[in-house]
Amino acid sequence: DLDMYGADGSLYFLMARSDSMRMDLLGGYTFNILKSSVGVDSISRVASFPAVTQITNDLFETKNVFNGGHVGVLSSVNRSRVSFSTLAKVAFGSMQQTGSIRGYSSVDGTVLGAGILTQPSNIGNYSRDSFAFIPELGVKLGLAATENVQFTLGYTMMMWSGVALAGDQIDNVVDPTQLILPNAGTRPNPLFVEDTFWMQGVDLGMTFAF
Repeated sequence: DLDMYGADGSLYFLMARSDSMRMDLLGGYTFNILKSSVGVDSISRVASFPAVTQITNDLFETKNVFNGGHVGVLSSVNRSRVSFSTLAKVAFGSMQQTGSIRGYSSVDGTVLGAGILTQPSNIGNYSRDSFAFIPELGVKLGLAATENVQFTLGYTMMMWSGVALAGDQIDNVVDPTQLILPNAGTRPNPLFVEDTFWMQGVDLGMTFAF
């Protein structure tokens, strides 16, 4: 699963203007959150006598919280009923990365505190802060249906640096002996790997002015 949401606020400073064109310098504050999770479930039945059923669950979760300032340029051109605007901005700030690894196994009702990819060597909660930046590019086309109503179609692309994604935190090397002998194994490790996240989106809108 992947969830992302955020908010920002900007002040606009006029750089240039004509009858059909406007360009603004903007600066402000950006807040974003990116959450991701990967769960692995399995059910197996061992053909022994009596038969044994084993259920396992592994769960990897991460949360990235960005706080920082941004600068950018917003420009717009208007021709009759058609408008076209572009936005280019970049945010710099702190990325707080937190991760949680947990799992369990159930063997005929007996619960153990580890799964397959989650073992005592990597189960736990982890956090750290790192510097990150988020560039953003956007374009928007508008069509005025009447004097008061405008329809818009836009495209936005963003890149997040320095994020921890759940899928990158999985260590595929497993030493199961640590379930029997505590501290006997050191794998899997809590990797806490950083990655880059790309986002693209299309938006449709309607503006009503009065």
